[in-house]
Amino acid sequence: MIRAPTSSAACTVSSGSMCIARMNQLPRRLHPRPGGRCDHACDVIRAIEGPLANIRDTSLSDLQYHGTATALVTVWMAVRTGLRGVLEKVTLADLIANDLPDHVGAMARAYESEERRRHGL
Repeated sequence: MIRAPTSSAACTVSSGSMCIARMNQLPRRLHPRPGGRCDHACDVIRAIEGPLANIRDTSLSDLQYHGTATALVTVWMAVRTGLRGVLEKVTLADLIANDLPDHVGAMARAYESEERRRHGL
């Protein structure tokens, strides 16, 4: 596990508890896990925002592009898979403890490295 960088936007134990309390007040149909459990970051996002990667308010199975844009459906599938690969592995306990899975830290470091390269730093 790695320690996530701290910031003013960091989740605290009290705000994490409030988030869980809010989730528990949602109608059962919005709880993504059996028994109404909310254990992962994806659970909170899905319950509050809906799908992790919302494209034109359309499900991926209904999404259609034509002509030279046909491959965009595959691109959006990959985007959603990438989001799931992070958000389904990060628990609320990880966030509250500021202790993220190693692969999440590696992805964040790759992002930072790419940003430095793009900006010539």
